[in-house]
Amino acid sequence: LRRRGGLLWSIVAVTVLAGVFIAYRVPPNYASTGILLAEQPEVPEHVVRSTVPYEADNRVRIITQRVLTQENLASIVGEQQLYPSLDPKSPEALEEFRAHLALSAEDPDILENLLGPSQAADAMAFSLSFSDPSPRVARDVAKSLVDLYLDENQRARREQAEDTSQFLVEQANRLGAEIETREQKLAEFKSKHIGSLPTDVDQQLRDRAQRDLA
Repeated sequence: LRRRGGLLWSIVAVTVLAGVFIAYRVPPNYASTGILLAEQPEVPEHVVRSTVPYEADNRVRIITQRVLTQENLASIVGEQQLYPSLDPKSPEALEEFRAHLALSAEDPDILENLLGPSQAADAMAFSLSFSDPSPRVARDVAKSLVDLYLDENQRARREQAEDTSQFLVEQANRLGAEIETREQKLAEFKSKHIGSLPTDVDQQLRDRAQRDLA
């Protein structure tokens, strides 16, 4: 240390100064994150099993495919003016956008933080992040993506509700027709066997006849 101490401290000083210089020269990078919770709709499964074809994880996958289309991404790139030198619809701009976008898989820790230990078995949570040198751009883009997810989820819920309603109407019509058919058959049977069925009217007529006979 006595022989090489000066050289050692010189290296340390140069390294620290270089690190500080690089830290100030490298542009900052901000990330904005949105957390989304997906739960299974409260629809009786035994009633509309056929109209609920996917659970929370499958619904998230379908909504993600609808959200991350080239049209939606190009619209966000154009609105936020992310890459002025590129056409928002160009493959280069979309590839650059995807490079700054991060989607997490299902995260049990997020779900536990949102719902606590007594979380629903059919619920899931995930996050999406967008990074950019501008904190405002990172925030606005992440918000636009979250809004797209919410809009697509509402649209999927409406479609599911319409399918459920149509299914219930069809079932009601089918049961109504079946009841009407059975009532018609019952009426025909009664007309053919009038007087021989133990109905209230027949019982009254029988009692009256017995009184007249007496």
